[in-house]
Amino acid sequence: MEDITSLLIKTLHDKLPDIPVYREKIPTAFSEPSFALNRIGLASKGEPNGRDMRLYSFDIAYFPEPNRPREDMDNMAEWLTANLTSIEPNYATLINRDISVVDDILHYTFDVRARVRFGHGELFNQPIDYKGGLKNGQ
Repeated sequence: MEDITSLLIKTLHDKLPDIPVYREKIPTAFSEPSFALNRIGLASKGEPNGRDMRLYSFDIAYFPEPNRPREDMDNMAEWLTANLTSIEPNYATLINRDISVVDDILHYTFDVRARVRFGHGELFNQPIDYKGGLKNGQ
């Protein structure tokens, strides 16, 4: 299975290559503008035939340009709403999208729905011992 968070970071980086995207701890002296991506939830419902319907919840925090933060957040909110609507390449659509500002940080929250099929482990990787022939020697 693909790492959805990594695919989302790649999508964001492909669309805005000049803005750093952090997944782990943000360095003390990070540059602004920048993004911090956090997966904030995962809900899973089992389905027949070894499948799961999963709902991943994300928060992209945007740290704006310090010289003009309000204008920068307004512009980025519009850009995110118009341009970050799916995980590329055509992997999943972002749903339940919402934008808010908390403590001068822009937050773009959304969900990603994915149907996951579990592998069958080693079941089909084992060799088959087969002895066969034709019925009645033919």
